[in-house]
Amino acid sequence: MAKPEKKKIIFKIDKIETVSFSVDPSKIAPRYSQPMKFSFTLSLKIDPKKKHLIFLLGIIISTKSRDDVQVGNLDIIVQFSIKNMEEFFEEENKIVRLPDILMTNLITLVISTSRGIWAEKVRGTKIQKIILPLMNPQKMLADLASVQKKD
Repeated sequence: MAKPEKKKIIFKIDKIETVSFSVDPSKIAPRYSQPMKFSFTLSLKIDPKKKHLIFLLGIIISTKSRDDVQVGNLDIIVQFSIKNMEEFFEEENKIVRLPDILMTNLITLVISTSRGIWAEKVRGTKIQKIILPLMNPQKMLADLASVQKKD
């Protein structure tokens, strides 16, 4: 049995943009005594003609209490170009099928980018010790895939 042909994927980051950012340190108890809750949403837009994958990652940081008071948010866009995207476009189904390993790696880059942007934005403030947690890119990919299948 022949092995399926592996396609080389040529990609780059085109754009990183902070869409929104806000924090309200006054809503945090002194000395970080409150545990924090982090909510993440990831969406994806694919433009096969321009060969773009555009990820939007939204993060909401809130206190972990009865009231769940929002302390901050960060929304970023990370746009990738896939030079040879046409190799992954299925004309009959009008869809792009990219390998899971590529998508997992791109999501990992988006997550890492968000963590760096957050750290830079809060540096020198009283909430600089609030670090975005590690996220599982495979779970985020599975969640993203299940949302797209519903559409």
